Amino acid sequence: MSFTVNHKNTGTMKYRTACIVLVVALMLSNCLLGFCLEPYRSSSAQMWELYRQQENLELIILGTSQGLSGIRPDIMMETSGEAAFNMSTNMQPFAASKDALETAVRDHGIHTAVLVIDQEMIGTARRDNLRAEASYWRGKGQTGTCLDRLRSAGAFVSDPEVSGTPYSLTYFAPWTYNRSADVLQNIREKLAGQILGQQGLRDEYGYEASDDIADQEIPYVFIGDAASWSRERPELEHITLTTGNEELLREICQVCREAQVQLIPIVIPYLNGFNIYDYESYLQSDEQLSGLFAEYGYSFMDFNRLLQEQGKEDGTAFGDILTTTDFKDVGHLNRSGAEKFTRYFVHQLGQTESAP
Repeated sequence: MSFTVNHKNTGTMKYRTACIVLVVALMLSNCLLGFCLEPYRSSSAQMWELYRQQENLELIILGTSQGLSGIRPDIMMETSGEAAFNMSTNMQPFAASKDALETAVRDHGIHTAVLVIDQEMIGTARRDNLRAEASYWRGKGQTGTCLDRLRSAGAFVSDPEVSGTPYSLTYFAPWTYNRSADVLQNIREKLAGQILGQQGLRDEYGYEASDDIADQEIPYVFIGDAASWSRERPELEHITLTTGNEELLREICQVCREAQVQLIPIVIPYLNGFNIYDYESYLQSDEQLSGLFAEYGYSFMDFNRLLQEQGKEDGTAFGDILTTTDFKDVGHLNRSGAEKFTRYFVHQLGQTESAP
């Protein structure tokens, strides 16, 4: 009896086996790299984990790291009595702010949302900031149920702005966009099942504190000298609200209007705004934002500009509210600055609400 070997079938089987081995190897490598390089809890993941522990919320803070380090919910609660939580995340795109807003409306029926406008972000096209958006959705899914993970992944990768970009694939390899160079710390935290360091750690209300102090040797430009500084430096960046970001801001306004949420859009003070931005474009941007929010009945307040205007009168940086040592770096308040600004901000809100 003789047997005939089907070399075609044998070759196909070997090819399929090799493909399966390759896929399994890639999946294992992805898991290993994620275990070593991705932090146990990113800032976004911390936010969502803490958010899910809130039993009742009335007020939320949305925005980038300027909001994360600049507004203290504990002081807002102490002053106003409203249950507050900081949902800001690093470089939070307006699409993510809208999602966080909708989530808080759905879960808690909030009645107030503070939207921190980062002037760097209003001119940043959404597709140029997908790394931060991927981290936001990864954090939302990672700290929830399996269904939450699927919903977050689906919401991100199926979005028309994301679909077709590398992030629609690399979202599933979080170590490519959400990584820390301290591999040993990452591993220790994952084995312990908790964050072991204090740096970048949020408090129970979502606020991230820092006691660092910004470099006091930098010649910061404040509003009194901004016009002349700008005229001599045509290379300064112009602030331009992109069409996509304008649409997203309008969608945020519409969500608030329909849910009867009081939206409070603000700019938080920071040190280097007039060092890097063209003065006239800064003023025009404020005017444009004021007009946009006014269409929906909301008042836009640029506290960076307002406090510097106060300081111009008495020769200080930010009037009697802040000093340059109240910042942890050129763009963010530190713990003492956040306390001072939050108290001032709440007081200003009270003044506005009590005005006839």
